[in-house]
Amino acid sequence: MANVTYTPRRTTWDPTWNGNALGTTNKVTNELKYNVEPITRGTTGKMVLGHWVYGLMGLVRTELPDVGPTLFTNINPFASDSGIMHPSTVINLYNYAQLLTLHPHDLGATTEDQNFVKAVPLKPQTLDRDGVKDDVLIVDWWIYPDLSKLFATPSVIVFGWMGASGSEPTA
Repeated sequence: MANVTYTPRRTTWDPTWNGNALGTTNKVTNELKYNVEPITRGTTGKMVLGHWVYGLMGLVRTELPDVGPTLFTNINPFASDSGIMHPSTVINLYNYAQLLTLHPHDLGATTEDQNFVKAVPLKPQTLDRDGVKDDVLIVDWWIYPDLSKLFATPSVIVFGWMGASGSEPTA
């Protein structure tokens, strides 16, 4: 095996949602996992032979330190230009889902961007304020598949991709 040199890397993230830059954050937590169901057969009893994958489930959490009125408006899908929040009742949150891009701050290139094609903020008002540390707005994002690709021919489930925005994979 060839010698591999390890270079430590610590970076922040520049998140963008719905075309709006959300500042720079030191903390992004990706809690997504595969939504699976075990594959079993009657002849093998309870032995699990594999898992069917039905997509992703979970959240992506961002902690945004640049708190201000513009940030509140930019991350709230229900906010109007005047800042009034007016969520409709009995509406599919998917209708508000937009592209969420997490760009590593230390890179000029977009080769390591994490793009989630349909993301919607679930808790856009959770403000971590203690009077000592800088204010941090904690935003949980629900990630949906792109339904336009799911119901296309050939059908493919796309939740996101790595790389430049607009370079999403095709089936």
